[in-house]
Amino acid sequence: MTDAPRFSVIMPCFNAGALAVQAIRSVLRQSFTDWELIVVDDGSCDGGGAVLEDWALADPRIRLVALASNGGAAAARNIGIAQARGAYLCFLDADDIFTEDALAAFDAAIGRRAPDLVKAQIVVTHDDADPVARTFGKAFAVPVAEEARGMILSQSDFTSHAYRRDFILDCRIRFDEDLVIGEDRIFLAHAQLWCESFAATDRVVYVYRKQNSVTMEGEWSDQRQLSIMIFLARMRALIDAAAQAKRLRATFFLKSFPWQCRLLGRSARVADRGRVIAHAQALRAAAVAGIDSDDIHGQRFVKDWPPLARKLRHLLHEEDWDAALWTLATEAQPKARAP
Repeated sequence: MTDAPRFSVIMPCFNAGALAVQAIRSVLRQSFTDWELIVVDDGSCDGGGAVLEDWALADPRIRLVALASNGGAAAARNIGIAQARGAYLCFLDADDIFTEDALAAFDAAIGRRAPDLVKAQIVVTHDDADPVARTFGKAFAVPVAEEARGMILSQSDFTSHAYRRDFILDCRIRFDEDLVIGEDRIFLAHAQLWCESFAATDRVVYVYRKQNSVTMEGEWSDQRQLSIMIFLARMRALIDAAAQAKRLRATFFLKSFPWQCRLLGRSARVADRGRVIAHAQALRAAAVAGIDSDDIHGQRFVKDWPPLARKLRHLLHEEDWDAALWTLATEAQPKARAP
């Protein structure tokens, strides 16, 4: 067996077709070449398995793991973790792409310090013609004192991180396979809360191609509704068990609240009133437990919220369920993209 690579890129794939090919090509184009790509074909039934096999045969750095049936992205990623040999793990969804210098940016940030966790930058595109920035944010490296946890937890895109493999294995951090929404955020939160060293780069490494995403557009099933409520409960329990729990709870709520409002708005339009109120109560518990409206830390996040999120926060604090549900059902509609 050859020497272990610097990076293992793990890519779950289910019926992704040509998008998966674009994702693979984005790895092949990397300026940093010491990598392996583990493509986990999660029971695809669109004929794409043969195409993925051809790519694996064409480049020995690409390994295909073909599953007999679909188990979901979380299970596929866990299989990829078990198969990985690299010093660091990265994750790439089959409908997204890496920038050409993604792994080089991670490698530079890792340097000689070998931090447990490295954060880079992510951009969202709504169209293939959207421009992609090269840098933003800031670069830094810190040993993780507890007062830094709130800052680290605000870095909330799991695909724009590189994870030291031995750290992930030693801490037994895995994706929750019973969740269909939020499993990626739970995974990242475990890494953020347990890491002992952390680095960040201003380089853009990941392009989230929102025009291809089906995460928020699928049928709003009972499974999705239940997954959200379980996700909220697990995140609160994880943070409650950590030091500086109040500040961490505040950061999680403040960073994720607009996203959770959108999820709750979907629920309000299709689910029964009792279940939506139960979800809203869980959301309110996260808010009340960790946030003082006059807290400077909180205000730094809230100033960037859209008006709807600020309005809903007030209604949830006041337990004005009728007004909150009406607002969610009528105002929390995804905005149509201008032609």
